[in-house]
Amino acid sequence: MTLDALDELPEDGELVLLIHREPGPLYSYLVQNGYEYQTESLEDGTFRILIRQDRP
Repeated sequence: MTLDALDELPEDGELVLLIHREPGPLYSYLVQNGYEYQTESLEDGTFRILIRQDRP
C-alpha cells in the first residue's frame, strides 16, 4: 500500500504515513530508491513519517 502510493507520488509531492510501529525496513528502501524521510514519534505511540523524493 505504501509502495503503491510512492509510485503515484508527484515529483514535488509528499506522503504522510501514520503507523503504530517504526518501519525500519522501509527506511532502507526509501534511501535506496531516492527518497528522503522525517520521522516523528507522537504522544500516543504512533509514528508519523513524512516521505518525499530526495532533492539534490
